[in-house]
Amino acid sequence: MAGIKFCFEYRNTQKVYLPVNPPKLEVKVSGKNSTLNIVNLGDTSILKTPGLKEISFESFIPVQNSGTYVQSDVQLYASEFYKNFFEAVQTQKEPINFIVTELNIVMQMSVEDFSYWWDGGDPDMHFKLSLKEYRQSAIKITNI
Repeated sequence: MAGIKFCFEYRNTQKVYLPVNPPKLEVKVSGKNSTLNIVNLGDTSILKTPGLKEISFESFIPVQNSGTYVQSDVQLYASEFYKNFFEAVQTQKEPINFIVTELNIVMQMSVEDFSYWWDGGDPDMHFKLSLKEYRQSAIKITNI
């Protein structure tokens, strides 16, 4: 899995790679199906289009670019950079392109939750990121 890289592309201009791959990547696809009870027939399923995909993972930003777990060919920034990046994406209310090489994941996502912390005397910033698939809507606003 050495070739796997986690990349966030913002406004098709800025690319930010994670220096440490998360140990687990969780992808959730919620069904929007419903159950209907029909007289003399019983329960039946109404199949609907699946909901938006959700992706979540935890990782950390190391203080030093050393260790076998650090992507050696990825630019390592200070933890403040990553914190500011994810908070800015939320504030700007714009989607980002989320790319995971080797796993064929390329999706437009919104940053839903971003939390970070430091454990004990460890200077590395740990974080959890939750993303949700972004689908552009064609809602038209009209005046009545």
